[in-house]
Amino acid sequence: MHCEVGDLAIVVNDHESPENNGALLRIYAKALPGQWPIPADWMCEPLSCFWFEGRSMFPGRGVLAYRDCELRPLRDGDGEDQTLIWAGFPKSLQAA
Repeated sequence: MHCEVGDLAIVVNDHESPENNGALLRIYAKALPGQWPIPADWMCEPLSCFWFEGRSMFPGRGVLAYRDCELRPLRDGDGEDQTLIWAGFPKSLQAA
């Protein structure tokens, strides 16, 4: 996962609604499995205007659901690599 709860993020890979690429949002919770009719990792608050199928959603109104791969977090630094937290430590290879 690239994003974390509390992050500001920019939409970078919204292929279904490409007009939303470049829009800003704040991540406020993990999405629960089956909570949305689309695959989603995060529940987000819009900080920009979003467009979905001809309907608009304005900043501070409503909730958005996005996959992590569609977002890039906006942080001062790169932050700590958390890959080992979710993937675990690699197992050492033993000579055959």
